[in-house]
Amino acid sequence: MNRQQIMEKYKLDQLENILSEIENVITNTLNQQNVKASNDKRNFLLYTLGKSILTMRETIILCWSGYPDGALSLSRNLFEQFIHVTYIGNCKDIDSVLNKYNDDYAVQRTKALKFHAEYILKSTQKVQQYKTQLQTVKEKYNVKKMNDYWWAGVNNFSDMCEKVAKQSGELEFWIREMQLIYKRACLSLHSSCMGNKVRLGSNLADIDMGPWNNGQEVPLFLASSSLMFITCAVYDEMNIDHKEITDKWWEYVKYYFEIVGKSSSNT
Repeated sequence: MNRQQIMEKYKLDQLENILSEIENVITNTLNQQNVKASNDKRNFLLYTLGKSILTMRETIILCWSGYPDGALSLSRNLFEQFIHVTYIGNCKDIDSVLNKYNDDYAVQRTKALKFHAEYILKSTQKVQQYKTQLQTVKEKYNVKKMNDYWWAGVNNFSDMCEKVAKQSGELEFWIREMQLIYKRACLSLHSSCMGNKVRLGSNLADIDMGPWNNGQEVPLFLASSSLMFITCAVYDEMNIDHKEITDKWWEYVKYYFEIVGKSSSNT
């Protein structure tokens, strides 16, 4: 199977058309509504959507090139974006959570600078300076420990997933399916015995380096499902009717899900 056949089988051109349509709708709406840059919910969603569309395009290119495991590693980020969007959207005090979320930008930067000062510059003065900056944020929000998800009030991403899934009602089954693929994506991304041996689209007979004609349905299912929910959240925030775009997303989400099911039944 060549790249043209992969494109046709996985409908990659159609996915790109959906992305272009979303971009056009958002651009026109931004011009009409005269949205200003700020740290509010709307800007949070727009930045998330922008990064997600970029990641989706990267995913499509890797699928087209025959590297479904690489695409799955990227689709993992799209699932995380979806969980963040949904978790924040479910919060009662969204403004408070977004304030912490935006302040985490400075926190992550300060942590990196502290590492640089401690292990490269060997400057105890600068280390103390960055510790003081972090302590200021802790006191501002009454936070004892600044883990990766301090801004969300959960211990880790897994805890955030659980909250989102349990609050999702009839969509919980679908989110659990996405979560299962996310766990598979972690295997592709991280160095481990299983991660080094298991390949999407491979018969696992030898050391595999690809490219592959099969397996792209797995990252495309996770990526398209995640981006569908993100798109709906942005459209809702901007008062855009999303029925038509949601119907288009569902067509491809279900298509990939069916192929995933067939592949699983044959293994």
